[in-house]
Amino acid sequence: MLRNQLLVGTMYLATMFSGVYAADETKDVKKTDVENAKKETPLDASASPASKINVRRNIELLDFLQKAYDGNPELLSARYARNAKEAEMMAVMSKFGPRVTLSATAGHDKNRPASPEDAKNKNFGENLEWLKDTNYEVRGQVSAGINLFHFGSDTFAMMSAAAKQDAYDMEQFGRIQKFILDAVEAYVNVLKGRQSLDVYTKFERQARHNFERVQTEYVVGSSTRTNVLTAKAELAQATSNRMKSQTDLINAEQAYIEMAGEPAGELVYPKNNLTLPTTLDECMKIAEEKSINLRGAAANLRAARHGLASAVTGTLPSIDLYAQYDTSLKDEDKDKGGSGSVGIKFSYELFSNSGQGSHISQIKQATNAKTSADYGHEHARNAMVKEVKAAWHGLKTAESQRSQAELGVDAARNAYEGAIEEFRLGQRAYLDLLKVQESLLKAELNHLEGIKAEILGRYKLLAATGTLTPSAIGLVINSRDDEYSVEG
Repeated sequence: MLRNQLLVGTMYLATMFSGVYAADETKDVKKTDVENAKKETPLDASASPASKINVRRNIELLDFLQKAYDGNPELLSARYARNAKEAEMMAVMSKFGPRVTLSATAGHDKNRPASPEDAKNKNFGENLEWLKDTNYEVRGQVSAGINLFHFGSDTFAMMSAAAKQDAYDMEQFGRIQKFILDAVEAYVNVLKGRQSLDVYTKFERQARHNFERVQTEYVVGSSTRTNVLTAKAELAQATSNRMKSQTDLINAEQAYIEMAGEPAGELVYPKNNLTLPTTLDECMKIAEEKSINLRGAAANLRAARHGLASAVTGTLPSIDLYAQYDTSLKDEDKDKGGSGSVGIKFSYELFSNSGQGSHISQIKQATNAKTSADYGHEHARNAMVKEVKAAWHGLKTAESQRSQAELGVDAARNAYEGAIEEFRLGQRAYLDLLKVQESLLKAELNHLEGIKAEILGRYKLLAATGTLTPSAIGLVINSRDDEYSVEG
């Protein structure tokens, strides 16, 4: 019994020493929890010193995007793959040009055979002179030709190859758009993660203060065991939230490093300097012309149409225009000149069992490929409409969420300050105070989520309309990674 009384007295003296229950507490308002709450650091775009690891100069979003773009291995690989595709295109185009050949022939006149006996009795110089006098025929021939009507072989093949190149370009632009979106999200995730950690750390600190205070009050008999257990559970939850937030930040920082190749320093929220459409109808008009997926599907459709035309016309006749010039290359015959000819060659395959079967198979394949491309183009258009609408409404929702969240943070902070004062005066229960505190936590986290959603929403809208190109956001780029003029 005596030991319990001593324990109570000791805890009471400790409480008096710490100022929790100072005698002049009600007279000095500046020392209340209300004033302490007012002194809390407001939510801003900077991270707390505890969460700043590898601090460097302010790194803006554009700096990060440029760093990540320059060293991204996927984009570098795709760039060289495109070069290989263009080499294939050059091979197809080479079949379309004219043909020029140069040939030379040499032969011995049988009417004047060589004499082995004479050759044995002559030296090298005499044999060389003898060979010059021998009647060798040396002639040269130059011929050129061009196919006047490339019904199925070259013209349609070249057009189909060009359309396939356009479709491949659209795939590359799609990769670049995805890279930009992923990079923006990685950057904003670090910002949001740091601020979320600040919020959770602040509320963990407040929960620990509440637990210590309630525990002291319970010892002196002014609080209940229920309040102690509730405060303890609240502290455990706050600690768990802080640790989870810390893990999320570590993951976000790691994703940043993988993209930029260096740790994140002091980051700042990007300014809203993007040029965005102002109406949904304007978004649709732009997307009809610029949508990457729609333009890729249109290019695939053109390639399929040209492929079908190539297959259908593969059995039609071909007409060649040719010119030929033949002359002797011997010195004594140069004055005689040569002979030339110009003509038109008509060729048509009347029947070939293997050829006919091959052509029929090619036509069937090309027909099915065109039908598939038709449906693919229709699907791409429907998907484009859905994507643009989703991006537009998503951005507007995010803007509203961010705006409302700002008001919600102010209201929740005022309510929390009032609840603390009421709790001090005995006008509010401890459980009610915890609910108000939890509301403030949720309001601040909703605000952070709203900021992130609004930033990403701007870039997603540009991507949906097909205008999220490196140059459009200010990157110094490889010119081959930017917009190509491709027919839709």
